[in-house]
Amino acid sequence: MRLNQPLKTKTWRPRQRGQALVPVIFVLLIFTVLALSFAGTTQREISASNNFARQTERSLAGQGAIQYAMAALAQSSNNGATYGVLTPSSNTDANGWMQIGDAYVKIEVIDTGAFLSLNGADKPRLSRLPVFRDNSDLVDAILDWKGQGNEANEQGGAKLDYYLALPTPYNCKEAAFDSVEELLLVKGMSPQILYGSASGTPVDTDQNQGGASGYRVGGAGSYGTRQATPEGGGLPGPPPANGGQNPNQNNPQDNDPDADDPAQFQELFQNSQIPLVELLVPSARERNVSADGKKRININTAKQEQLTEIGLTPEQVQSLVAAKSGNNNNPPGASNGPGGPPPGDPGGGPPAPDRKSRQNGGNPGQGGGGNPGQGGNNPGQGGGDPYGGNNNQGGASGSLTSLADLISVPGFTRRTIQQIADKITFDGLPYRENVVNINTAPAEVLATVPGMDSNALQQILEPRQKGQAFQTIGDLFSLKGIRRVQYQRMLPYLCTKSSSYVVRVQVRMSGQLSVFAVSALVEMTAKGPRLLQWREVPRQPGWTYWQPAPKLPPSGNGQAPVASEEPIS
Repeated sequence: MRLNQPLKTKTWRPRQRGQALVPVIFVLLIFTVLALSFAGTTQREISASNNFARQTERSLAGQGAIQYAMAALAQSSNNGATYGVLTPSSNTDANGWMQIGDAYVKIEVIDTGAFLSLNGADKPRLSRLPVFRDNSDLVDAILDWKGQGNEANEQGGAKLDYYLALPTPYNCKEAAFDSVEELLLVKGMSPQILYGSASGTPVDTDQNQGGASGYRVGGAGSYGTRQATPEGGGLPGPPPANGGQNPNQNNPQDNDPDADDPAQFQELFQNSQIPLVELLVPSARERNVSADGKKRININTAKQEQLTEIGLTPEQVQSLVAAKSGNNNNPPGASNGPGGPPPGDPGGGPPAPDRKSRQNGGNPGQGGGGNPGQGGNNPGQGGGDPYGGNNNQGGASGSLTSLADLISVPGFTRRTIQQIADKITFDGLPYRENVVNINTAPAEVLATVPGMDSNALQQILEPRQKGQAFQTIGDLFSLKGIRRVQYQRMLPYLCTKSSSYVVRVQVRMSGQLSVFAVSALVEMTAKGPRLLQWREVPRQPGWTYWQPAPKLPPSGNGQAPVASEEPIS
């Protein structure tokens, strides 16, 4: 062995074990992330599917409740011949909730006569509400929104040029309102006004959520409480009377702002907690039939035998014939009685879904009748059917235009008019448009009727508060506190039933706290009920502002006041 030979050293090298573990872990990490992502996506899809299923179930439950209400109203009202009643089913609890499958629904119906018709009201009618009286520019803008033409209504109105100049431009509709919420598109209207009281102050929505135990029938103070009895006393009685055609909006007395003192209802509106949105409806109408569903007799064209059949004596028939012939002094084309909206005003109700169908009924200025200079009470070019129909059946050909005209006929006492009111009409039209139901309308709406004063309002509300119902509009003649001139102004605007209803449904699913709400407009026709429109309603602003619906007794029940044999002073 050589001493100078260098020693050999052994170099340490790390072993290559575990090198494959790193990519494996990396791959597993990727798969884990993907799995978690897929799991999250799947969970969201499952949640979305469950939400869609629940939403579909709630929507179908709401639609089923509307169909249930339509059938109940058609049966109880004899397709609009009398007022409709929604009788709770056996599985309805004390709060009004009824079970349908896994859903719980609360159904409330209010006839459109309980509201002020937005499409039929003119400036004097709207201005009887303080919020409009204090803001005349807003009223002008409302009239311009639904009226045709390029010229704005005075300085406060607005037409196409105003709306196209907005940051987000849109067209001026120039057609009838489809919903009350459409007012938010009108110049000057705001949610604070629409969802505030009629006097322009905020309202407390919490008091509206206590269940449908009552319905507002008046303001505070002398107008009594706003609660109806659980049995429904004091709310609508059976069928309406025909007070004549639509009121003539061009009556100088009606259009005179000084004809009625607005201060007499100041306390009523100051204490009102009903939102403005709950005082309005696009349109209101009643079928021109008697309680048995038969067409009313046109008193202007009826033969003597027909007049005798409705209960008139031969002497009364002769007086009536003489009154018709003796008072027929109107020149051709004149309009001195209730006839309908003025030119450019909607024909009484929401327009049909498209422009073509609107030309046959809901198009402003073509329906509703009574166009001055075009035949007096002639129903007009479109027949006045606000729902797209054609009611061109001719207007009143005689000289009598409403029940108020019978006041001056010799031999016609209060009781006589009361007994025949539901059996007669003064035109050939199938509907009376834009009327107010004296059995269901709150005091705030009744206060907008021309000729209404605090005394007449009190006279109308007292029988309702005592559990009595006005069976026909003729029952008003049992009230001695109303003067002849008031009858003449009020009767064309009043009724005791409606053929169209607002149906409101709230839906809750078992185990859920959220509420799904829908609102529908339905109409009773001779061929059965039909659904005009329906929509989902949000919570705020929306169904939290709904007022409890009236509880009505079965049709035909209730004690009507009996008029005396005295003449009307």
